[in-house]
Amino acid sequence: MPQFPRELSATVADLLAHQLSPLTLGGRFGILHVVDNLREELNTMEKRTLSKQVYEHLKEEILSHRLTPGERLREVSLAERLHISRAPIREALQALAVEGLVTIYPRRGAIVAVLSPEEFLEFVQVREALEALAVRLAVPQISQDDLETLHRLQKRMGVEGQNENIDEYFRLNAQFHALFVERSGNQFLQDMYAQLMDHLKRYRLKSLMLRRGIDNSKSEHEAILNAVKRSEPDEAAHLMAEHIRVPREAIEREAIEQPIDAWTSHNHGTLTQSK
Repeated sequence: MPQFPRELSATVADLLAHQLSPLTLGGRFGILHVVDNLREELNTMEKRTLSKQVYEHLKEEILSHRLTPGERLREVSLAERLHISRAPIREALQALAVEGLVTIYPRRGAIVAVLSPEEFLEFVQVREALEALAVRLAVPQISQDDLETLHRLQKRMGVEGQNENIDEYFRLNAQFHALFVERSGNQFLQDMYAQLMDHLKRYRLKSLMLRRGIDNSKSEHEAILNAVKRSEPDEAAHLMAEHIRVPREAIEREAIEQPIDAWTSHNHGTLTQSK
């Protein structure tokens, strides 16, 4: 069972220093006032800290598919499982709803947001534009060490793909793509990409299936790397856009036949109906 430590001691000293400064003016009543204020501030801080920890924990469970699209998120059950009160759970769910990872129905409760072909298409369209721009900006900044890192990642992806170690494959694939984003030197692009990838993690298995497998992805990565080595930013950007665009075009064809509920991704690409 996950535990949420209450690490507030680092801030207590600062609060005391701030609150005790007027003691010489207030005497005993000043001390009581300071204690009340300090207790209130600590309680507020504790709730915020706990809520953030719950938010991060639930977000990871959603992105890793331990909590699946359409699954009910009952405050009571979550509070019992995490050994905390319902208030931090409620705040965390509201924060996740703002990000589109949770859907809250008034007076009915919350569920993990259900995936849809339309949402997938919108995300992939944005990702295509972002990653094409990222690699175009990154090519002049890519060092020999970066190229060696990319080649190592590509080689390891091939091994993990053959061994059907899907989780490790996607971890390495994420590093491959993220290196170009990091070398772009554009902080705004990096922030947008990080937020986008939180959502696309839920689609990764479906995306891979639509790209017709790991072999296709490998050859596309190699073509991108060759363009980068030749210092051809426009060609690298074009190839990256094509690499991202494949699942988008495939899903446009499949969406006609697939109901929205069938878009829940599970281990090794098996599709099941969301509950």
